[in-house]
Amino acid sequence: MLAAFQVLPLLIIVPAVVGRLPFPGYEAFWSEPGAYVYGTRFASGHETTVLELGRGAAGVLFLLVIYLVLLPKAMGNGAMNGETDDHLVAVPATTLTTAELLTYLAFSWRTAGLILLAAAVAFGAGSGAVLTTVMIVFAGGALFVTAVAVAYPIALTLQLAFVRVAVLREHKLIVGGPLVVGMFAVFVSLRESVELLRAVPIGWYADLALISTPAASPVRATVALIAMPVAFIASASISPRIGERLWLADEPSQLPSDPTERSQSPVDGLLRRVLSRPVAAVVRVTWRRLRREPRALLFGGLLIVLTASAGGSVATRFPDGIPLIVAIYGAATVGVGVTLNPLGSEGRALRGTLTTPHGGRHVLTGYALSAAIPGCILVGLATAVAGSMTELELLTRAGLVVFGALLGAIAPVLALGIGVALPQFDGIDPTSTAGMQTPRLEAVFVFSAAIIVLGLPAIVGLHGAPSIATVVDVPPRVVAIAGPVTSLILLSGAGWLSYRYALTTIRERDLAI
Repeated sequence: MLAAFQVLPLLIIVPAVVGRLPFPGYEAFWSEPGAYVYGTRFASGHETTVLELGRGAAGVLFLLVIYLVLLPKAMGNGAMNGETDDHLVAVPATTLTTAELLTYLAFSWRTAGLILLAAAVAFGAGSGAVLTTVMIVFAGGALFVTAVAVAYPIALTLQLAFVRVAVLREHKLIVGGPLVVGMFAVFVSLRESVELLRAVPIGWYADLALISTPAASPVRATVALIAMPVAFIASASISPRIGERLWLADEPSQLPSDPTERSQSPVDGLLRRVLSRPVAAVVRVTWRRLRREPRALLFGGLLIVLTASAGGSVATRFPDGIPLIVAIYGAATVGVGVTLNPLGSEGRALRGTLTTPHGGRHVLTGYALSAAIPGCILVGLATAVAGSMTELELLTRAGLVVFGALLGAIAPVLALGIGVALPQFDGIDPTSTAGMQTPRLEAVFVFSAAIIVLGLPAIVGLHGAPSIATVVDVPPRVVAIAGPVTSLILLSGAGWLSYRYALTTIRERDLAI
């Protein structure tokens, strides 16, 4: 998961922050203005405009750092681990919280610092103002320290809530899900976020960065500068008290760890009746693990935001295509969880699983169904809602709902083979991994591209039905139906090949054991 935090800014935020550059052909890669263009505008006298945008950018950077501190707590393990216990034997809680605060500073700087330096260098290259460039780095660093200092006690409080409140401990997705979607929403809609956050007081760090210009407010710049040591001292004072309650107080009684000791839900009973016992057990355990450790669903948050963004873009050009976009992107969202990293998700249990008869088949089938069952329902419902916003005929909308539901059910099967080919795990072997793991970024790209490519016949069939029908001399309705059917056939074939590859690879690992 940490690698994802470090790589995603390179792919999403840095190009947007730097913006258009004066290199031949670069505009074809990125045409929107960024730090370089605003640097040239700053040099030409548009200081007030640049300052207003800088205030919004300061708000975005502040949110990024807050997310970098909160998300590992919200998406990971909320209880005290053995490493923390060992540290507390050697040092007091005050020392441990200070060390962890400094660790978060170092970790977050690896991402936020890269973005800040890229913005400062690009702005300096455009403006030619060396002093302003240095002040941007200084003010950005002060903002960064302030954000980490503010976020760390909140993160400890969140972790304490996971330990003390059973509902949150068992359903971390309640907190982690909105945080992930919110994070990606801010950065996918970066320009809108800058506009929205320019009036927030945290934007006063932009006045500190541009203090050499008449447009900046010296009062705001002074307040921003003073806020950094105040926030850090307050954080260093409050955090040890929260840490003592988190690490040293007796933990509340845990829920029974044995599934047979818990009340069985109707869904559990239905799974046992419909599926074999091993497969049903994998499905139930996977759902419970995801509720406690939802970090495996990290990239699903990105795709949810991209679905909304793509749907909004399509709505202005091809309104009737919204249900198709929702179905295709929704299916991609379903597949980027545990099914895109089955070896890493199984982790330490993999060695024991492979020693049981047909263990590999049970695990793969269970993981596929754990995503396909909710995926079929949720993507179908999302497609139905999207269809209700169009003027398509009722029969066409119903067909698209079926298409979306089937797409959501088949996509996780396609993800299995890609996940086995591109696994993500700790150490040198999946069996050394503890807890859920996010998929590899390469696997996410390959899978998402495959889903989009396999969904193209459906888009072409619906969007181009009138023109294609004229060329091949068939009714437009036939073309509109043939497109989604072709996509489903191609996806089913690719899913079958993917499952066979994953099963063969698992069997080879079984023989090696």
